[in-house]
Amino acid sequence: MKITKDFEDDHIIEQMKMREIIEGAEKGELDLDLMDELENHLKNHMFQEEEYIFPAMNKVQNLRLEIAGFQTEHAALWRLFSMIHSDLEKGKHDKIQKYLTEIYKILVEHNSREEIFVYKMMNDDSMPVMEMVRPEGWVCKKIRETQAIH
Repeated sequence: MKITKDFEDDHIIEQMKMREIIEGAEKGELDLDLMDELENHLKNHMFQEEEYIFPAMNKVQNLRLEIAGFQTEHAALWRLFSMIHSDLEKGKHDKIQKYLTEIYKILVEHNSREEIFVYKMMNDDSMPVMEMVRPEGWVCKKIRETQAIH
């Protein structure tokens, strides 16, 4: 099950990078390049899950409630990164450590549940061919839904 392994490996890498960013920030050295790299990677990962994996898995097993929870967490991560960027643009650094820590907490819980509820049931044969990089302007489902309301 190569696809499962690839996504589980992504989770390990994401969490390691997040810890590295937090450790640097604790020393007063926020690695913006690493943070941007991680954010881009996470958003591509979310794109693959929301556009390919979640729909495919929902056909195999009804995971509607679990998937809705994962999508809500994707939106929370998306918003936290936006808050970091907004604060950096304003020169406000007092909450960035808190945002980074919250991202890490969400990732750890989110990733472990995805691996249990989704990845363990994935089968390479039932997975569609996935684009690796999200299209320009793509945002996660719960963010799109929020934007549609406003």
